[in-house]
Parts: sequence; structure tokens; C-alpha cells
Amino acid sequence: MKEKNWMRTVFTAYSTIDKVLKAIDKQVLSESLSSTSTFGAEDTLKLADSVLDKIHRKRKLCVLKYLTEQSVKSIKEENAKVLIFKFFDELSDEEICDILKISSRTLHRKIASGLNECYAFFVKNNCNASTLEKCFGDEGFLRGIYSRVTRKTKERKKEEKPFCLNQDLDFHNFVVG
Repeated sequence: MKEKNWMRTVFTAYSTIDKVLKAIDKQVLSESLSSTSTFGAEDTLKLADSVLDKIHRKRKLCVLKYLTEQSVKSIKEENAKVLIFKFFDELSDEEICDILKISSRTLHRKIASGLNECYAFFVKNNCNASTLEKCFGDEGFLRGIYSRVTRKTKERKKEEKPFCLNQDLDFHNFVVG
């Protein structure tokens, strides 16, 4: 379950990553420019640590974006198209179904299949759900998306009703009779 939630999180976040990267650049520039020449050694070290932390954060997000793009290149073309339309181009389900001339059910199967294939690529590149949690669990915007994805998954599970026979139905007579 965590694997599916993390893959959906990564793909949902994909279109936001560039905006976050630009915001990090602005923060680094702003912090650097706001420093004065009268900084003491301690202030300079704090600034350097802050800038290095932001550069490390940016590097991790760049790697995540790259892995996401490479994973899509590694999967079946029909699944890749669906993921690109859904998560990169941010088209609605209805628009994707119209373009590809497929049903909503087929679309959701292809999304699930594509995300599973992409997860296999991530694992092959030493990036499983635990690694994603460790690297990005404290990344605010990703954590927010992960929470929404997890909540939606739980809601879908609640809506699925298991098949059960009506207690008034005599199964033996139904099958044999």
C-alpha cells in the first residue's frame, strides 16, 4: 500500500517540483543578498549551513524529478501516455479518455499498471517506499500530497463492499437446485 501511495504522491507532485525548485533558488538568493558585510564568523556559518541545506533539498528534488521522468521512459508506451497526460500535462480523466478513446475503467487500470511499472523502476534504482519516506517524509509539500493520497485510498477502500451472500439465500439450493 505504501508503494502505491508513494508513487501516486511522486507523480502528483511532479508538476509542482519545478515551482519548489525556483522557490528554493529565490530563498538562497534572498538570504545571500540580505547578509551584510558586518557579519561575524558565526553568522556566516549559519548562512552557509542554511544555503547548503537548501542546495541539498534542491538536489534531492532534482533526483526525484529525474527518476520520475526516467521511470516513465522505461514502461509500456500505452501506460506512459496515460501517466504523461494525467500527471505531467494535468489533463482530466474525461479529457484523457476522449483523446485515447478508452473507458474510465480502462484509464484507471492503465494508471495503476503504469504506476506499478514505475515503482519497479524506482526499486531497481534503489529507491523503494522506505527510501522515499526517509528522504522526503519531512518535505512539506510532498507530505501534504502523501496525506491526501493516503486519505483518498482509505476512502476508496471503505466504499468497496466485499461480496457476501444474502443471509436469507440458501447457497446449497442456489447452486444445486
